[in-house]
Amino acid sequence: VVVLAIALASVLTLVLLTRAVDNAYAMRERDLRDITDTAISLLDGLEGQVQDGTLDLETAQQQGRALMTTLRFGDAGYLFVLDHDSVMQVHPTIPDWVGTDQSGYTDAKGLKLFQEMVRVAERDGRGAVHYWFRKPDAQEPEPKIGYVQDYAPWGWIVGTGSYVSDIRRDLAHMVRVSLAALAVILLVMGTVSFFLVRSV
Repeated sequence: VVVLAIALASVLTLVLLTRAVDNAYAMRERDLRDITDTAISLLDGLEGQVQDGTLDLETAQQQGRALMTTLRFGDAGYLFVLDHDSVMQVHPTIPDWVGTDQSGYTDAKGLKLFQEMVRVAERDGRGAVHYWFRKPDAQEPEPKIGYVQDYAPWGWIVGTGSYVSDIRRDLAHMVRVSLAALAVILLVMGTVSFFLVRSV
C-alpha cells in the first residue's frame, strides 16, 4: 500500500508539472497572438484608406513599416514583417536585414527559421514557432516563442516573439518546490509505514 501511494504521488506530481509547463507556454502564445492581432488591425486601418482612395498602396505600406518598427511591448518585445519569399520588410533590432532574403537563416538548433514561419503562415494563416534567437544586448541565443500571422492584402507576414527565460525560471522553481514536497511526503509515509509494520 505504501509503495502504491508513493507511486501515485510521484505520478500526480509529474502530471501537475507537465500541465503547468503546457499552460505557461499556451498563455504566452495567446499573448503573442493578441499582439499580432493588434498589429494587423493597424494595417487594416491603412488598407481601408487604400480602398477608400485616400492613400495609395505604396504610401500605406511605408506608413505600415514605420508603425511596425516603432511598436514595442514588455522589456524586449517588437514586431517584424517578412513576405512570402522570406524577404524581411521590417526588423527594428536588425535593420541590416531589411530588404534581404532571410530564407537561409538557421537558428542555433538548425531550424530554417523564416522558412518555417512562412510555412506556418501559408498553411494555417497564423501560428507559433519555437526557436532560438539572440537578444539585442546578449551574446548567446536563448529559447524563444514566435508567433506569425498572414496579412493577405499586402502579402506580408507579421510576426513577433517572446523569450521564455522567465517561464523556465518560474518552472524550475516550481519543480524544486514540488520535489521538496514529494520528498517530505515520502519521508512521512515511510516513517508511518515503519511504525505500522512494527506494531503489526
